[in-house]
Amino acid sequence: ASGASPFDEGSLDAVRFTVRFSDYFRFPEVQYFDSIPHLLEQLPKTDFFEVVQRMARFNQDSLIESSNAWRALLRRTTGWDADALQL
Repeated sequence: ASGASPFDEGSLDAVRFTVRFSDYFRFPEVQYFDSIPHLLEQLPKTDFFEVVQRMARFNQDSLIESSNAWRALLRRTTGWDADALQL
């Protein structure tokens, strides 16, 4: 997509280039399909309850990991201990 603006929603190359950097397209359990017929074929085969459970588990794990990273950063840079707070 060299030369194409990432904001050019009318350009398939620009959209493909930009989507690679979008978190929600890289998360586990995102369901992909090649065409509308492929989507319609996959719908009845997909266990959406399981997909949602795995997404929720990933989100929870990510939140814990992010919180721990921010706490460690604050502790290192300021000496502030977030664990000592009673919220």
